[in-house]
Amino acid sequence: MIELYSLTSAARVIMAILCFIAMLMETLIVIFTAQRRKENHVRLLYESSLVLFFFASAFIFGLVQHVVADRLFYVMDYFRYTAALSAVFAVWSFARRPSIRMGAAIPALLVILPVFDSFTGGHYPAIFIAVNTILFMAAMEKLMLAWKALHDNLSSLSIKQAFDSIPDGLLFANIKGRILLKNNTMDAILRLCRINPLLNAQKIYAAIGTIGATEYCECVRAGDALLLRILNNGTYLITLAPLHSGGRQYLQLFAADITEEDILTKELDEYALRLADTQKAMIDALNNIEKIERAKELLRLKQNIHDIIGQRLSIVHRFLEDMDSGRLSVENLRELFGSLESELNAAFSAAPLETFEEIQNLFSLIGVSVTLTGKLPDEKAVKSILLQVIREASTNAIRHGNAKKIEVNAADNLESFCMTITNDGSIPNKSIVEGNGISSMRQCLGEIGGELYYEQSPKFLLRIIINESSGTSNQC
Repeated sequence: MIELYSLTSAARVIMAILCFIAMLMETLIVIFTAQRRKENHVRLLYESSLVLFFFASAFIFGLVQHVVADRLFYVMDYFRYTAALSAVFAVWSFARRPSIRMGAAIPALLVILPVFDSFTGGHYPAIFIAVNTILFMAAMEKLMLAWKALHDNLSSLSIKQAFDSIPDGLLFANIKGRILLKNNTMDAILRLCRINPLLNAQKIYAAIGTIGATEYCECVRAGDALLLRILNNGTYLITLAPLHSGGRQYLQLFAADITEEDILTKELDEYALRLADTQKAMIDALNNIEKIERAKELLRLKQNIHDIIGQRLSIVHRFLEDMDSGRLSVENLRELFGSLESELNAAFSAAPLETFEEIQNLFSLIGVSVTLTGKLPDEKAVKSILLQVIREASTNAIRHGNAKKIEVNAADNLESFCMTITNDGSIPNKSIVEGNGISSMRQCLGEIGGELYYEQSPKFLLRIIINESSGTSNQC
């Protein structure tokens, strides 16, 4: 130890600092090593002995800095035996698990023991510094490896945390079904379904499949998978499949969260049911519409036949009354009934056509004049209904008022079409009770947006108004 006096003051300070740093590094290594479950106790004892060794070396280099009695150096020699303790644990550890680092540490620790001083030949300071430097570098390397191992452990923890953040349920097991990894979602699914989480993967899958329908969840087969609905906790599609990785075979139990898809499916099913109900209602409505259309068609035929036959009967009645006057002949009567068949055939057609001239000619057979001032609309549907109204109004004028002259006035402006029908017949003494004639005229006019009004004085007048714009007026 006396040879350490030959070192410069700066060298001794640097070595004392390096040994102190090495002691701190070894302390961290001991902490990291203690946290690793697989590490053996011999390795932990070895690293702990190096903490003591570096403490002794730092003490020796630091003490040489001061002028002390030579006798004290002999006491300091005993501190060098801490290297013997480290060497013993190094040999023991090397025997259990040989390594280059441990093999190099053994002779380095032994060479600085006091028993080898006689073989150093005055080079003890250099040997002591070299051994401490080697062990310092080894401590630095071990600290880096320990830090890397800790980082790897943190990475595994991060993987578990990432698995737990997945909304789907995940469970990995070995080929025998023993669970290796399971995330929180899968734990929650098993807890909500009252399934023992300690079962192996195959039994867990089988237990889910036997749930059926309960008050808290429902499970049905969906092909090769299981559709699991948990009350107020979502819907999952569960599969169990083999997984190959790194030449090994595993099992993966996967619960895919399909809550939104299941909600959409239910909504689509409900929408399909509503569509089916709507379709049925539409079919019923169409059937009703067909019935209504048939009823309307029958009513149209009834009205047409009523008008045609009524017109003929009124003309025949007038003819019979005027037979003695000589104004009417049998030829006129033959002509009257000769056109009856064609008009009845026209009444059964979809859109019977009639002209004002035909009405004029028919009533002229009994000496009744029907005149038109103005022009009827060109639209066929409107014109046909107006001609029916003219014919029905003329027939009523002859039947009830014994009229000889019927005047029709038509006027068309930007807002509405107006038509009035007057006659020279007798005026009713009492209020008119609307019968089939006026009612049928109102109904026909209603189909084209028309309205009918009548006046009894100073002479009987029918007013028909068809609005062509918003607003209603009964003035022509």
